[in-house]
Order: sequence, then structure tokens, then C-alpha cells
Amino acid sequence: MDHYANGTAAESAADGTKLYTIGDLAREFGVTLRTLRFYEDRGLLSPRRDGTARIYDPRDRERLSVILKGKQLGFTLTEIRAMVAEERSGGGCGRGGEKDRSASDRHGRLSLIRNQKYSQLIVNAQILTWWHTGQSRVRGRTPAPRATSAGSGP
Repeated sequence: MDHYANGTAAESAADGTKLYTIGDLAREFGVTLRTLRFYEDRGLLSPRRDGTARIYDPRDRERLSVILKGKQLGFTLTEIRAMVAEERSGGGCGRGGEKDRSASDRHGRLSLIRNQKYSQLIVNAQILTWWHTGQSRVRGRTPAPRATSAGSGP
């Protein structure tokens, strides 16, 4: 294996696969070393070890990309873990049709989850608007709408 002490990547494995150290991925994705260790502790990443050094392969790198995109889209780590586990278990096996169907199923489930998240955001925004409006009225900033009667006037 190549040198890891300074945190730089081994250029490639014996089969030509590019390898990455924890420092490489942290710099590339703008996350801390602690974040990568946390994801490993939670079972989201599984680098191999060379002594105490964590060695990541391209699958780990892609998985990290998916994790970070999932977080950006508002998925919880539990939801992301389920997606990663499904990819690990079903990603490399089966015939082409099964793989396509599985990918289509995953895409459908992701769309459903995204729609649910979007709906939750809309409801939360409505609740916040309602709450802020109520707070403003309580503080006397915005008067409550006045009821008008049809028979009043000069």
C-alpha cells in the first residue's frame, strides 16, 4: 500500500481502483473528520482499515455523496441509512430487468418521500405564518380584523 501518514490518498489499489483517505474525502466534500467517523459509526460508511487508517474506495465516495445530498434534501439519517442499505443489498445482484425495476421502485419511493417532505414544509410554513400573525396581534402590532355590521352608518 501507499503512504497514508500525511493523510493523502493511495493513488490506486492493485486493481487500478482509486483509494481515498479520510482526509481526502473530508476536503473534497467539505465535512469534518468527525462527520465521516460519525457516518461510519452509524453504519452509513464502511471503509476498510490499513492499521488505524481508514481507506475509502469509489463506492464509499459515492455513498458519501448520496448521504450529503440526502441531508441537503431534508432526509433523516434513518431514511438515508435505509436507502444506503437497500443499495448495498440490491445494487449488485439480479438480472437486468430486476435491477431496472428495483431502481424504478427506489425512484418511486424517493419521489413519494420528497413529496411528503415538501408537504410537511408547506404545513410548517403555514403554521409559522399563523403563529407569527397571532403573536403580532397579541403584542398589538396588527389589529384584529373588525367586524362590520350592515346597519351601521350615518
